[in-house]
Amino acid sequence: MQGLHLTADLQGCRCAPRWLLDAAALGQACLDAVHAAGLQPVGQLFHAFPATAQGPGGVTATVLLAESHLCVHTWPERHAVTLDVYVCNFGADHSAKAHALMHTLLDLFQPAAARHHALQRGAEETEEGAAQAPAMLLAAGRGERMRPLTDITPKPLLPVQGRPLLQWHLQALLDAGVERVVINTAWLGTQIGNRFSSVFGLQRLSGKRKQLSISYSQEGVDFGGALETAGGIARALPQLGPVFWLAAGDVFAPDFVFDAAAVQAFAASGHLAHLWLVPNPPHNPRGDFGLSAQGLALNLPADDPAPRYTYSTIALLRAELFGPPWCDIPPGNPGGIPAPLAPLLRRAMDAGRVSAQLYTGRWTDVGTPERLVALNTPP
Repeated sequence: MQGLHLTADLQGCRCAPRWLLDAAALGQACLDAVHAAGLQPVGQLFHAFPATAQGPGGVTATVLLAESHLCVHTWPERHAVTLDVYVCNFGADHSAKAHALMHTLLDLFQPAAARHHALQRGAEETEEGAAQAPAMLLAAGRGERMRPLTDITPKPLLPVQGRPLLQWHLQALLDAGVERVVINTAWLGTQIGNRFSSVFGLQRLSGKRKQLSISYSQEGVDFGGALETAGGIARALPQLGPVFWLAAGDVFAPDFVFDAAAVQAFAASGHLAHLWLVPNPPHNPRGDFGLSAQGLALNLPADDPAPRYTYSTIALLRAELFGPPWCDIPPGNPGGIPAPLAPLLRRAMDAGRVSAQLYTGRWTDVGTPERLVALNTPP
């Protein structure tokens, strides 16, 4: 019974018509995607429906898996598709494979819009009202300023106070009840996957289940290098939900709480992003953004004397930010377009759509060997 159930409703699919009409072609594409994800097909049924007065008939493609199932239904007259992926995690955790399968099919159909849902089947219920959002951790950068340390080790795996830097975020997400995280990788990315695999936390302890499912957006494998922040988020967006956490894997913020209440407040707002800002560190004395008395982040002109604060890299984001008019990267970023995040945020700030708050807990951008040494030096 324990497992991960992913569904997606796709609208405005811009794929070749045969993927919506040809049962044999779609069936083979489904089988190829299943094999590529490392899952095992044990049965299949591909059926084309006849045309009606409303338009051409669609296709239902079903693949039975040793791990459970894949179902695809197409509505060519609407350029729409529904996807259903379920994997059982009782004997082993197949969550990352489920996300990979879903990602491959999203690339195939190229939707203009997608609505995603993820359900942990058989998982212990969370506290009432404690609905959480998935998270994305940024871990694809080269870490040039950290060389030579990062010549052989990706920066998110450098040890801080006895554990890999990225693990501090993973533990905080687990403690906050977050169930899914996507990590993007490029430079030495296989080391990150090998270190954390597809799950973080405790499983089946005294009949209870508490774990964080990990999937990877492998920018280095797919495109030969990192896609920058906005490009990387756009690439991973099909694996995330309409609202998600974001944090950089090279930031040390051990006091930060990924609070479910903040998710609920943000989801109920009309904002596209909510940023946590910090007092300006010595390496960024001018700061990044202003903060209004009403809690809005401000894109201040260069000559504005108002105080600025530094963006901590921790945020709540709405998937809508990565579509027009804020961003012109196609959904899922199939072309691997690199793009920074700051221009998107500034456009949204100018429209009054970005909120923010000041965070005063421990925070370090671990961007140089000296800062790493300082964190690892006992007071």
